[in-house]
Formats: sequence, C-alpha cells, structure tokens
Amino acid sequence: MTLLESLPKNSIIHYWTRYLANTEIPIGFQLATGLSLIGSLLWRGVGFNQENWIVPPYLSILLVGPSGCGKDTAINAMCEVVEEVMGEGYVSERIIQGKTMEYIFSRLADLGNPAAAIVKAPELTALLGGRDYQKSMVQDLTDLLSGNKTMDVSIKSERRFIHKPTVTLVAGSTVEWLQKNMPEGAIEGGFIPRLAVIVGERSSTYVSLLRYLRDIKELIRYRESKQRFIAGLYGIIKLWPTTSFQYIPPNHEAALMYDNWYQNRFKMFSPRTQDYANRSRDIVLKVAMLCAVSCHRGIILEEDILFGIRFCKFVADGIDSAVIRETLESKISKEVLALLPLSTKEIITKLIHIYKKDDILRAVALLHETERMQLKDKVWTERIK
Repeated sequence: MTLLESLPKNSIIHYWTRYLANTEIPIGFQLATGLSLIGSLLWRGVGFNQENWIVPPYLSILLVGPSGCGKDTAINAMCEVVEEVMGEGYVSERIIQGKTMEYIFSRLADLGNPAAAIVKAPELTALLGGRDYQKSMVQDLTDLLSGNKTMDVSIKSERRFIHKPTVTLVAGSTVEWLQKNMPEGAIEGGFIPRLAVIVGERSSTYVSLLRYLRDIKELIRYRESKQRFIAGLYGIIKLWPTTSFQYIPPNHEAALMYDNWYQNRFKMFSPRTQDYANRSRDIVLKVAMLCAVSCHRGIILEEDILFGIRFCKFVADGIDSAVIRETLESKISKEVLALLPLSTKEIITKLIHIYKKDDILRAVALLHETERMQLKDKVWTERIK
C-alpha cells in the first residue's frame, strides 16, 4: 500500500492531490503541503492532549530535492489556496517571506497573541545565510517552532516579544546544501525533528498544459478538485474556529495502535535516525490529528494513526538519505545488508580488507538491535518490514 493509498478515504486531502496530479509535483510534496495547509489554518484551535502538554496541529515542512523538482510550485500552490480561502489581507499579514530571522521576528512581534503565521522559505539557504551564522539561526528557528513560550527578542536594538509563536515553516532545499551546511546537532538539538522533511525527485513524466486544450473534461476535473478542497477547508474553519479550543481525542482502538507503535518505535528507524525517533511522536500525533480534521471528524481513528505512522516513516527515510552525512557505521551497515544472506564469519571475511573487524561487528550488532537483520541457523538475513 502506498502512502497516498493509506490516507483515509474521506480526507479532503484527496481533492488536493487530484488537483496537483496535473503537475509534476512529487506525491510526498503534495501530501505534506496539504497537511501543512490545514494545520496552518487551525492555529491553536485544536490539540491532542498528551498528559502534561498539548500537541498543536500546525505542521512545518521542509521539501528537499534538486532544482526543478516542484518545491517552489508546491509551496506557491499552498499559499495561493490560503489566500483564496482567507483573503488578501490575511496573506499580507500572516504569510511572511523568510528573508532574515530579524525580519521574521519583527513581523511576528507585530501579530499579537498568538503570533500565528506561515513562514515561507522556498530556499532555506537564503534564510540561513552564511556558514558562520547558521548554528545560531538554526537555534532561533528551533525555539520559534517549539512555540511553548513567549520569546524575548532583540530587533534593531529594541526589545520585542513574540507571544505564543504559532509558526508553520514551509521551506525548501537541496540534498547537497543540507549535507554540506546543516550544523551538526540539528537532529539532536531538535530542529530537524520539528519538521516533516520530504524528499522528492524530478518527475520522469512531462505534464503538457496543451492536453487541457484537447480534453476539456480533464480541465473541469482539475478545477472541481480544487473547489471541493477549498469547500472542505471552509468546513474545517467553521467546525474548529481559531477563537476557541477543542481537543481531538483518539478512540480506544486508535490509542492502542499508537501505544504499540510508541513502545516499539525505535525498531522502525534506521541506525542513523535513532535520534529522530526520540521526537517522532509529535509528527505521528500531528498528522493523525490533521487526518481526522481533514475528514471533518472530531475523533482520531485507527486509520488516522496508521497514516501518521507511515508518514513518519516516510519522513525518517528521507532524513536518512538527505540530511545525515554518511558515517562509517552507516556505510558498513549498508554494505552488510547488500551482502546478505551470510554468517557473521562470512561477513567479516568479505569486508575485512576494507574495514576493521570491530567496526564490522559493531555494524552487525546495530543492524540486529534495530531489527534490520535477523539470525537463523547462524545465517543473517535482512528483515523486511
């Protein structure tokens, strides 16, 4: 089952993906922008009660891929629909171009309480700037996306306050820039785990606009999908206005599914994304909550949790391939998996001329601990999940 197929059938996001199906935007970008769009309109109007804190609905995303793969197109399409639904005044006030952190802070400080906005940064490199500033700016963004407290900031030597930052960061980048420039500790420090990082490639299929001239029915379907999605957004705004607050609780079966996943979540992630697994619950809960809302439901069902889990795994796999610099351990792990099935002795024999024995054994142990490999009759085989 694909990620799109696991999206609940009644979700209005299906209309969004049908609308964007006539573009070359990767499906991961389509799903991420659809979820993020809905979350950005809810502000703090709904939440998931996780004992001593409330998980809010707004979802920040980072679209990663080569130039021309649809990052800008997806982000612009999302912002255009926000303008169509909320009006030009809302957009001019609450969609902030990610020029500099000082500019973002200044705009947010003007918004009052809560400081709810979409920060649009199609090229993350333009926002984070030079290498000398990136570490401190990534920390500023992390604090902003946490949204837990009022931020005390300095803007042109003036002390300003950002009250309850409710920020949806919608950003884009290339794999090369992230691997070269993202500061070490971006995962452990919490910046990357606060984003849904979606990796996409250039479409192998060229979408010609001329086909609309040949097939008027196709054009009608395209427009209908957009209008149905917008109608669904109006329904969400009516059901969950930002002026009030409602919990979106899970039913019993959904809670059991989530608890089972949470207790075993580290097995779902590769050796290189174990730090991300520590914070993965927020992504699962946010996406599950947005799935329920996108179905105009005030309760989270099993299908919502299932999609949240699959979306989270999709994100983790993207982080593994796009964000994390390859370590010796991960390099050996990749080669070990490619050699299977083999015994431990055979693995060492195959790789000892390249790597030290202790490093090979450490990679084998980690692959076993994270359930990427299984041992039967002294032979290792890859565990397919």
